[in-house]
Amino acid sequence: MYKLLIADDEPKIRRGLSKLKWEELGVEVVGEAENGKVALQLAKELSPDIMFVDICMPFIGGLELITQIKEILPNCIIIIISGYDEFEYAKKALTLKIFDYVLKPVNRKELMETVKRALVALEQNLKNNQYINWAKYQVHKNKNTILQQFLSDWLNGRISSDKVYNQLNLLNIDYSKINLLFLVKPLEIENKDTVKLERDLLNFCLENILQEILAEYNQALIFHENDVVVVLLPMTQEDEILNIEKSIKMTISKYLGREVVTLYQKLNDDFLELPDYYKNLYKQLIANIEYTPIVQLAKCYIEKKYYDQDLSLIEVSKELNVSAAYLSRLIKKETGMSFKEYLTKIRISKAIDFMNNPTIKLYEIAENVGYSTQHYFSSAFKKITGVSPTVYRHGKDEGI
Repeated sequence: MYKLLIADDEPKIRRGLSKLKWEELGVEVVGEAENGKVALQLAKELSPDIMFVDICMPFIGGLELITQIKEILPNCIIIIISGYDEFEYAKKALTLKIFDYVLKPVNRKELMETVKRALVALEQNLKNNQYINWAKYQVHKNKNTILQQFLSDWLNGRISSDKVYNQLNLLNIDYSKINLLFLVKPLEIENKDTVKLERDLLNFCLENILQEILAEYNQALIFHENDVVVVLLPMTQEDEILNIEKSIKMTISKYLGREVVTLYQKLNDDFLELPDYYKNLYKQLIANIEYTPIVQLAKCYIEKKYYDQDLSLIEVSKELNVSAAYLSRLIKKETGMSFKEYLTKIRISKAIDFMNNPTIKLYEIAENVGYSTQHYFSSAFKKITGVSPTVYRHGKDEGI
């Protein structure tokens, strides 16, 4: 049943209106008010769907009452009940978007027809509201998918800049606080057996890990575009950015066993320039990957396992699922060094880092970087640096 509230200062009018056969239309009279003040209070309490309002009432006049009703019950349909001498007031009421007006003395048939039209309008309003609520729910439920598509279209120039802000507002994105563009690209072996599903799954996992790492940043936007994961962040402090970058690399390596390359760029105030920032940063990211993915992965694996005395070309090739001979040729071709030479270079580089701590003995450093004896370590060290570890350390201590 739809609810009807009658507001008129004449008791006879109120009684006459309330006695009409409203139940036949699915309408119930839920209240009567003799003045504007009572009408406003009842409207707040009862939330009527339809109101009959007299223009001239004590305490709060009809026009003021309508204004206040529209503020608290914007979907309430208001029908003016007006005398002939108040017709000018009724015309003013039209500016308040009342549904209709009926002149006194009230013609019952005319009033019933007016209410029937009001009910049709209410039904339509209900359908519209249901559709709006459904649309909002769909946007909320599929926000990530919609956001992914929107940002992808925008970065690739498929959406004009004049429509971007409307889309951002529709998706409830506070772009004013986003000032950092961050790209994350997983290193993977290029082979024809790598199917799109596997790449999509990897991107999905990366996005979820990044969501967890960046959970404290409410405005963070994370999505994948082609072969990179794009992150938009409200962040400007350099040390904070570097900590996030380190955390991303460590977490992805730990949970996915993957190495990633990252690059970031601070944004200017004009968010519309994001596509240009993305294109330039993506080019830099690709240019920074100096080696093929296989060699990149081999280097990452060596740098993680350099301390293992048994680390070998065969072990690395098995890890990467390629032949040892093929990997050896690639490493030589792209680094100019054999596998053993590259491993030695990494080990000696790490050893030099350890030497910064004077409390660590040379034999301990040798063990820490993968040498079984100090003799082998010293020989390799001198081959790379030209001096023995002892001479190097003493020279460093003396500022040479």
